[in-house]
Amino acid sequence: MKAVRTTALSITGAALCLLACLAGCGIDEYIYLEPVTNVTNNPTDTPDASFRYYSFITKDADNAANASGYFKGWEIYYRIYNSLTDRNTDTASIAAKIDADPANAFYYVRTTKKYRRMTFIHGNDTSAPYSAPLLTGDTVDRAIMIRPYTINETYPAAFTVNAVPWTISGENVLVWRSVSEVLAKSFEYADIDSTDADVQYNSGSSTGSWYAQAYAFAYGFDTSFKVIYSKPVSLGSITIEP
Repeated sequence: MKAVRTTALSITGAALCLLACLAGCGIDEYIYLEPVTNVTNNPTDTPDASFRYYSFITKDADNAANASGYFKGWEIYYRIYNSLTDRNTDTASIAAKIDADPANAFYYVRTTKKYRRMTFIHGNDTSAPYSAPLLTGDTVDRAIMIRPYTINETYPAAFTVNAVPWTISGENVLVWRSVSEVLAKSFEYADIDSTDADVQYNSGSSTGSWYAQAYAFAYGFDTSFKVIYSKPVSLGSITIEP
C-alpha cells in the first residue's frame, strides 16, 4: 500500500511541477495569424481591363482579437513574368507548398520563388521602398482594392480602402515595386525591365505582356519579436500591357 501511495504522490508532484514550469518557465506562446479568406476579384488572364485589379477582404477583426499586440497589418508579395508557362509553373508549385507546409510557405514564396514585397508612394516621394507593413492593421475588416498601374483614363492606378482612396497627408497612395532595398519603381509597362530583380524573364517565351502575380499575408511578431506571417493567399495575376 505504501508503494502505491508513494507512486501516486510522485506522479501528482511531477504534474504540479510540470504545470508550474509551463506557467512560469519561459515557454513561448504560439501566435497564429489569420490569412485572407475572401478574395473578391480574380484578375488572372481577364481580357476585360475593368477587372484588372487585386481585391480582398482583410481579417483584421479576428487577428486583432486573437493576436492582440502581435498582429501588425498586411503585406503583399509579387513577381512579374513575361511567360505564362513560367508563371503557371510557379503558382502551381506555390499552391502545393501551401497545402503541404503552410507554416513555411511565406519563405518559399519570398526566398525560393524570389517574390518581392509591394511598397507604396504618395505625392512626389518615390525615393525608396517603405518598411513593412504595406497596410497597417485595424480592429475591423476592410475591403481592399489595388490597381497597380494606369490602364487608361477610366481605370487609373488606385489603392482604395472600403472604396475610399487611401491618402497620406492628403495625397493619394499608390503601390510600387520594391526592386531593391533602396530602389522603388512603378508597375507601369515602360518602367519594367527584363533585368529587374522582381522580374522573371524568359527570352524564349514572351507574349509581349507582363504578368504580375501577387500573394497576400497577414504580418506581425511573435512573443520573441520574431517576424511572422500567415500562410499566403493568391490574389491572382494582372496582365500589364503597353
